[in-house]
Amino acid sequence: MKSRFGKITVAAVVLLMAAVLVSNVFAANEVKGIQATGLYMYYRIFREADNYQYNHTTSAYAATVSDANSVCPMTEKAGTGYYYDDFPGGPAGRYLCVGYTGTQGLEAPSTDACLGSTTIDWSGTAEITLASLTADIAALEQKVADANDVLVGLLAVLQATADDIPTNAELAAAIAADPNLVALYEAVVTGADRLSVLHTLLLDLPTVAEFNLRTLPAANYQQKKPKVTY
Repeated sequence: MKSRFGKITVAAVVLLMAAVLVSNVFAANEVKGIQATGLYMYYRIFREADNYQYNHTTSAYAATVSDANSVCPMTEKAGTGYYYDDFPGGPAGRYLCVGYTGTQGLEAPSTDACLGSTTIDWSGTAEITLASLTADIAALEQKVADANDVLVGLLAVLQATADDIPTNAELAAAIAADPNLVALYEAVVTGADRLSVLHTLLLDLPTVAEFNLRTLPAANYQQKKPKVTY
């Protein structure tokens, strides 16, 4: 059986399970695998977006990384054959994790036994798993339900307010049934009529120029005073 990393024996093909089968129950330890106990396990990380490789020494991704700097060691849970490590993170995206077994300090990915690979979908802060997606969907559904409750309550208030607004006919009936309102209405109407008459009279008043034209018989008119002799 072959892969991009060379020949793999049947005995060595025990998949490195990175956050796909069992990571949903862990907050970390996203990279994990099952192998024979007592081995030295390590892995390398490739970023799918640009094929950059993770440099374990600098904690950064780069186009070219030496074998020694690309090694990410895994820890075995004592005597169980369960190996794990925290995914170091990076920008949101998909990452390929490739697992190996070899000799610590003498890691040689090109010749060490490659145990398999898996992918990790990373949100930028945590692994995206079925459990996390389910939780996100549940949270979104709850927000939608809360918003719907608010809208239902608002519509109920608006409906109650609309129902409480009297129609024109109801207003007319209420006014007609209350003598004080009738008197007020008539006073307002009478006052409005009087204001309208006053406004008309004011409009009919002559201007200063019109008044002068009406009272002076000619432009050279001068009032002559009678001569008085003492």
